[in-house]
Amino acid sequence: MHMEPKAQDSSTSNDPLATVDPYLPPELERLIFELVARDIGPEGSTTLLLVAKRVYEWWVLYFFDIIIEKRHMSKLEICRIRPLIYRVFNQIASPPFPDFKKFPQLLESTGHLAERLIVAYDPTQYYLAIETLLSFCPNIVDLALRVFRTTPIFPILDKLPLRRLSANFDDLTYEDFLARPFFVNLTHLEIPTFIGATWDQNFEALVHLPNLTHLSIGFWTGVDDDVIPQLLRHCRLLRILIVAPLSPRHYLERKGIKKLLSELDHHLVFVEIPPFPALVRDWVKGALGGIDYWAFSELISLAQSRVSFFSFMICDNLLIPLLEYTGNYFVDPPPQYFPIVGFDWEKHLNGKGFEWFTELHLHDPGHK
Repeated sequence: MHMEPKAQDSSTSNDPLATVDPYLPPELERLIFELVARDIGPEGSTTLLLVAKRVYEWWVLYFFDIIIEKRHMSKLEICRIRPLIYRVFNQIASPPFPDFKKFPQLLESTGHLAERLIVAYDPTQYYLAIETLLSFCPNIVDLALRVFRTTPIFPILDKLPLRRLSANFDDLTYEDFLARPFFVNLTHLEIPTFIGATWDQNFEALVHLPNLTHLSIGFWTGVDDDVIPQLLRHCRLLRILIVAPLSPRHYLERKGIKKLLSELDHHLVFVEIPPFPALVRDWVKGALGGIDYWAFSELISLAQSRVSFFSFMICDNLLIPLLEYTGNYFVDPPPQYFPIVGFDWEKHLNGKGFEWFTELHLHDPGHK
């Protein structure tokens, strides 16, 4: 017997917030939404409000702090997605996320969830606002400050559990590097414009940061040739040293610099920095789990390291290794510096290198 399909209630089909019976167990459905939120990031996550009424109700709780107890939902389960939304604060975006000017109540209710923050303010007007923002965000481990002077906010930085910091220190003294508590736990430090050209102008102070494994320094006019090898030699835990001159090509054309670089190891990476908007996107991508500036430089360092491949033959029941290849993963001659945006891995890797890179199966959720 032929049966006509049941007509859908027009009041339901036209209402984006209408309730649709789930085909999956509620716990599994919420887990799927958590994974989606992790990949698409905070701003994109707001589109999930339109999926179904039950989803809308979950997420409204996060944005407006309305705790609603319903079947299959508890406050504990609800809060599993909330930290995914608010773990990254992008205060440079337009509009910023979260938009504290439009929703000031969010700062008090979500600041403790933030782990990563990028912020830029006019230093002549907004230091109090930065201090206020940071005072509500006690769990920040990754901070990017785009301000001209940082010393006015040192007291609040001292209270944060910082592991990664990106900031200019135009007004920083040698003693500040040694005395400020927030430097002690840093593993990643980026100084886009370093003040000083010689080893004894603050560079030597970096040696005393006890947990520093990743260091990036940028400069406008160059530094003395002995600074880079001194950093590599004396920063005992340093795995990556990123050097970002204003013009890498002109810097590398300096007399004698090529000979110096040929004597250094794979931990040194020269990069070309993109314009500011691309730098912000790169930071946000890394904060959301993608391949950012730091991860890119780690890959370059690995590709620059010397590797050996062996084949084997059996002779008189003995397994004898035969050297098949020794070198790095780049074609010859390798690039002298690497653009953060638009680097063509396939073009610059040799056969072994491309095989290595492909087998990494890199997951880059923020890549466009």
